[in-house]
Amino acid sequence: MDSKAETPQTLGLYDVMRTIALEPDMAKVRLLADDHFRGVPSQQALAAATVLNFAHPFYLPAMNDVSAGRLSINLDQFSELVMRARSTARHWSSMSSRLTSVSKMLRTVTIGLIP
Repeated sequence: MDSKAETPQTLGLYDVMRTIALEPDMAKVRLLADDHFRGVPSQQALAAATVLNFAHPFYLPAMNDVSAGRLSINLDQFSELVMRARSTARHWSSMSSRLTSVSKMLRTVTIGLIP
C-alpha cells in the first residue's frame, strides 16, 4: 500500500491479489486477504477464497470445522483431480493457450466479485 489513505478494506480484489502475490511475509498476506475476505458476501466466499489462494498458494482463510467439512474431498476425488491436472498440463501446447485458459478461469471465478 502506498502513502494514500488506502486500507485493506478499500483495496479491490485485483489489488489484494497483486499485493499478496508479491508479499513474502505470511502474516501480512493473512491480514490483507482476511480483511478483504470478511467483506465478501457468503454466497461468494468460495470463489473469493479460490482467487485469493490462486494469488498466494499458501493462503487459506480461517474457517470452522463445518465449513472445512463441506469443502473436503475424498481420496477418489483427489486422485481424479490430480490426474486431470497432470493431463491438462501435459496436453497444453503453448504458453499463450495456458495464459488464455487461466485468464478465462479467473474471469469465470471472479464474475460478481469485482464491481
